[in-house]
Amino acid sequence: MRVFRSLFDPQRWSWFAAGDESVATAKSSSKRTENNSQDRVLWEVGWIVTIPLAFAVLVQLAFAALSR
Repeated sequence: MRVFRSLFDPQRWSWFAAGDESVATAKSSSKRTENNSQDRVLWEVGWIVTIPLAFAVLVQLAFAALSR
C-alpha cells in the first residue's frame, strides 16, 4: 500500500513542479465538443465499420472467383 500512497502524495508532485503550486492545482482545460456532435460520431463509426466490411466482401469475392 505504500506505493499507492506515494503516487498520490501532493508533496511528491510539488517536488516535480519545482515548488510551483499553480502546476499542482491547475485544472485541465475544457475540451471543445463542437466536433463531437451525434451525427459526426455516427458518421465516423459508420466508416470504421463500413471500410473493413467492404474489404472483407472484396476478399471473399476474390476467393470465390479463384475457387471456380
